[in-house]
Amino acid sequence: MNRTQKLKMSVDIAMVLLLPLLMAYSLIGELPHELMGLAMAVLFIAHHVLNFGWYKGLLKGKYTWRRALSTAINLLLGLCMLLQMISGILVSRHLFTFLPLSGGAAAGRTIHLLCAYWGFLLMSAHLGLHAGVLSARMGLNGGGKRSGAVRKALSIIFLLVSAWGIYAFFRRKLAEYLFLGTAFVFFDYSEPVVFFLADYIAIMVLFATLFYYLSKPRRNHAHEHAAKVNESGLPADGVSPDRHPGRAEDVRSGSEGTHNMKNENSSRADVRKSPSEKKQRATRSAGKSCWRFWRVLS
Repeated sequence: MNRTQKLKMSVDIAMVLLLPLLMAYSLIGELPHELMGLAMAVLFIAHHVLNFGWYKGLLKGKYTWRRALSTAINLLLGLCMLLQMISGILVSRHLFTFLPLSGGAAAGRTIHLLCAYWGFLLMSAHLGLHAGVLSARMGLNGGGKRSGAVRKALSIIFLLVSAWGIYAFFRRKLAEYLFLGTAFVFFDYSEPVVFFLADYIAIMVLFATLFYYLSKPRRNHAHEHAAKVNESGLPADGVSPDRHPGRAEDVRSGSEGTHNMKNENSSRADVRKSPSEKKQRATRSAGKSCWRFWRVLS
């Protein structure tokens, strides 16, 4: 990775680490929450500056459903983050009390609550959509056995944590906060903070894994195999069909395959005979058998 890529990765990792801590709010205290929120705002701005080329390409190229999904999530996430910054200033009790602001605290609290939970899910989805880029930067997309083993192990871990995330999603009643079923977030102050963070990390992994597999292109193995066959009729790896007799027909040239199909069709046509022809054939066969039997006796 070059210097810019390392900086991008550092910003992204810092945002991912801050996200579940911000969701803890009262469990970590109001002042630490506001400080972390300010840090998240700075990282958010830095993330967009470092990835400004994405905006330049918005109107270029073809929009597949995957690109449309990614673009919609990015724009909604950006809107949520901007509203969180504005509403966070309105409801601040520590860092921004020096500003001459009056009123709007009630509306700001509702907006902040709504955008916090939608932003949490959208950022998790955004992470899943770009997990392939992160894994490439970490060198996990190689073709070696070690990289393959690491990918399989991570897939199993993420799926197990995602199953826990489904349980945590309903246990923490996120649906109520997402659709304003309640105007306040309830915290259990007797619960260790680590348990709260573990549940929210599992929910992050759930939505990241879901959108990672949702956006992952489907591989067409038939087309891949056909692309590997060169003009000589041999696979691209150079292995002769004689070493794989069961696949010999698959790697022949097109003309030879067509000729074989014609011969096969003609042989099938010969088998399809009328009932009268079948009867005549049976009669001739019976006559020949009787003549042979007579000659043996004589």
